[in-house]
Amino acid sequence: MCNCVESHPGRPLVEHLNGVKDWGSYLYEINNSSIVKGVPVSLLKNYLVFHDIGKATLYFQEHLKGKETEEKLKNHALISAVLFLWYSINTTQMEENKNDFYLLLAFMSILRHHSNLSSMSQVLNLIFDERTRDNLRKQWESIDKEELGSILIQCGLDEDVILRMTNSDVNSMLSVEENYLKETRRLWRSSHEKSIIRGSIKNTDLTYYFILQNLFSFLTDSDKSDIAIREKGLITRKNIDINVRDYMKSEGIGSPLTPLNRMRMSAFEEVEQSIRGLDLEENRVLHLTLPTGFGKTLISFNFAFELKRRLNKEKNVNYRVIYVLPFTSIIDQNAKIMENILLHSGFSGSNYLIKHHHLEPIDWTDSINNQEYNYNMASVLFEGWNSEVVVTSFVQFFETLIGWTNRRQRKFNKLNNSIVLIDEIQAIPAKYYELTRRVLKDYARLCNSYVVAMTATQPKIFENDEIKGLCDPLKYFTNINRIVFENRVQNPQSVEDFAYNLTLEEDKKYLFILNTINSAKQLFKILKDLFPERRRCFLSAHVVPKDRLDKIRMIKEGCFDLVVSTQVVEAGVDIDFDIVYRDFAPLPSLIQSAGRANREGLENGRTIIVKLVDGLGKPFANHTYKGYGVDLKLTEELINQKNVFAESELHDIIEQYFYILRHGGLKSMDESYALLKGMSLCIFDECDFGGEILPVSSFRLIDDDMYKFPVFVELDEHAIKLWEEYTYVLNSSIDRWEKKNMLSELSKKMSEYVINVGENHLKNVNIPPEVNDYLYISNNQVDNYYNPDTGFGSKDALFF
Repeated sequence: MCNCVESHPGRPLVEHLNGVKDWGSYLYEINNSSIVKGVPVSLLKNYLVFHDIGKATLYFQEHLKGKETEEKLKNHALISAVLFLWYSINTTQMEENKNDFYLLLAFMSILRHHSNLSSMSQVLNLIFDERTRDNLRKQWESIDKEELGSILIQCGLDEDVILRMTNSDVNSMLSVEENYLKETRRLWRSSHEKSIIRGSIKNTDLTYYFILQNLFSFLTDSDKSDIAIREKGLITRKNIDINVRDYMKSEGIGSPLTPLNRMRMSAFEEVEQSIRGLDLEENRVLHLTLPTGFGKTLISFNFAFELKRRLNKEKNVNYRVIYVLPFTSIIDQNAKIMENILLHSGFSGSNYLIKHHHLEPIDWTDSINNQEYNYNMASVLFEGWNSEVVVTSFVQFFETLIGWTNRRQRKFNKLNNSIVLIDEIQAIPAKYYELTRRVLKDYARLCNSYVVAMTATQPKIFENDEIKGLCDPLKYFTNINRIVFENRVQNPQSVEDFAYNLTLEEDKKYLFILNTINSAKQLFKILKDLFPERRRCFLSAHVVPKDRLDKIRMIKEGCFDLVVSTQVVEAGVDIDFDIVYRDFAPLPSLIQSAGRANREGLENGRTIIVKLVDGLGKPFANHTYKGYGVDLKLTEELINQKNVFAESELHDIIEQYFYILRHGGLKSMDESYALLKGMSLCIFDECDFGGEILPVSSFRLIDDDMYKFPVFVELDEHAIKLWEEYTYVLNSSIDRWEKKNMLSELSKKMSEYVINVGENHLKNVNIPPEVNDYLYISNNQVDNYYNPDTGFGSKDALFF
């Protein structure tokens, strides 16, 4: 045969189908989890081959040549799925897998592989009406059957079944498939759906959800990788061995041997030694609970690689390490530590470490071959998590684990055989505790992975018998007294009254953490006037990321002794002050803020909790923590037990807080239960069951209904060049796909000069002109819209 049928311009279809089959088979081989190994190999290869077979239609081939073609006739997903289903029904493997729904899930994966996941109910109720039949008939009749048979036989499929297929008509094929779907619908409802809808939450079963996610991921990942990467050698797993202890020694970490450093090293040793006692089958969900400033990043990274070493030795499986953080603002800091450790052990490049969040520019550097790749190849490698260590955000991780979009779900297969370190796990909203508990437990078990929940304020997400500690927290919490925790919330006061009543000691460094940008700006202005001799700094989300990172670096270098900030420094930012003032907030936030005071234990630190109110007497906490009224009330009840707490007492208070929050009936778990049912039934984007069952698409880790306007600040020469390049590409007449890729790459680079401003912050300021989808502040207009001290807002509008 001439191989005239193409999948992409200049690429024979048979080559692409075999390429995707090879990619998928490779991904299958390196994924050693029960959920993956349960998929029949023959089914896996068949659905990978058939995924794009619909491109053999004359309509799609004409589309490739640039000819105008009806959208419904050039679309190929449905006919590809139809031919796959008919072939599978007519092979001998069909009877072996009649009741396990693998075939149905593979059919659904092909059907949706160019879009987002839909709901199982839609697939089961798929009706081939006359219009759909007519389109399928036209597509089928346009295919060269001899060429089709040759392609499929070259892909290793059964020649006899292919011959029968090519001699069949559409109506007979669809009749067979409708009978199959009807019977499968009956089985799904009787053996699975009924017990979940009518039963308790204990009846939910996430097995099919995880199977579908893996099948969908294998297909979409293989499809894009075959097109963009081609060479599987670029994603070959690396067996790396690092030495965290040696790195710490070289950097002088742990020296001098102060009492605090002794405790830190004791925790390091205890966590490392805990690996020996782990039951690798039973102890899959773990927790690391230590006071703030104890070096959880180093401790957990060392633990992950020691566990990785044991798993490699005993199971012959190479585990990936995924480090998850709640805030993009602290990803760079933690990723840099891990990058330095890898460099110290002789490893560099994207094959070994990437950081992935929505603001991170897409880049892939192969240090082994000393090569950088073009944007298309880099984006497939990067967004597919083809790295040994991935540092990422809560949103990227959890909205993939509980996700439905094509772009995110492609990397789902990389979650198998992983050691997942979840830092600051208390940042998960309480309404999702039950969802988090169940999903992480089932994920770890079914995907042969391990989860470590890390924080100084461990929430009661898991029952005691479901999670194993890596160290004894009490040994450290009860023996540490770096700060006193002072409660002054009984005396609400305005920002002005608070500021004018302040007395600052000359030799002390102060940090003020406030709940809103406006109140923080107001306080900064007053303190600037009251204490002009102080070296001042302001931080908030209204300061462009590049400026913000520079300021944090300068804080670490000791350039400022008075810092006013919002919650951007609350957790994970390694800065140290003598005295921290914190506006009232839920207890975990107060404890995290306290971790910015006297981190090294060299002096007597203080954290002072105040309650600041607006002009109407409403606490700013109520503005920021909407929907957290229960949390605020409980926090106030607990801290009002005393006016002053020692740091060693805080652990007991946080334990009480989370226990009451979880078991006191204060927080409804209805949304968790509804989502678990939706996941169990593979309902992704539509739901006919009412509020008791929610589709996966309704899961949002961050609730933010306020529309935010992206503001680009042309702060320096680099920003000027980026804007010029962005404008040029936007207005150019280059190929639309190339333009899309270039704009995507540019937008990531521009993000360090972009702030997202809520509409409530645009009411009393000059609004920059809207240019090319941004509110644009040109370099010669920066002074009119952007204050060098406080960020967005002119010099005359320091607060508004």
